[in-house]
Amino acid sequence: MPDADRRIVIADHDADEHEYLHQDFHHITWFLIRDFDEHLGADQTDAFLKRVGRTVYAPLIVQLGNEGLRALERHWRTVFEKEGGQFELSYEGEELVMTVGRCPAVAFLREHEAAVTDRFCATTKIVNAAICETAGYSCSCEHDAAARHCVQRFWKTPS
Repeated sequence: MPDADRRIVIADHDADEHEYLHQDFHHITWFLIRDFDEHLGADQTDAFLKRVGRTVYAPLIVQLGNEGLRALERHWRTVFEKEGGQFELSYEGEELVMTVGRCPAVAFLREHEAAVTDRFCATTKIVNAAICETAGYSCSCEHDAAARHCVQRFWKTPS
């Protein structure tokens, strides 16, 4: 029988009552990739990340399909402004280009003494590809984890 003085307390809060906490997600992702790779293998980790891209970002996929690259531009701007990333969004012809001068995810992990590997940065490539492919777009990402810098490109896949 439970002690009368012990009670279950349920936290009932709205997300907007708290400071933005997405950076904690980066730490969780780092642990997940490390452990999945170790126990399941990189192929299974990649398959999981593709499913994440298609399910978690389903609303973005719909927006990208309906609105084009402006939806992706809006998404990246919102995320990077909330996280304090240094970035530039521009268009080169029909291509959206995001140049990241300071990746907030990599910076957060380094501040918390987590080793940033190419596998962590690969999550960006895998998740972006899942989002883009599902919506009829393509993407690329050239990154330098040591420099915390990357260039991501997005374009409509030719029919």
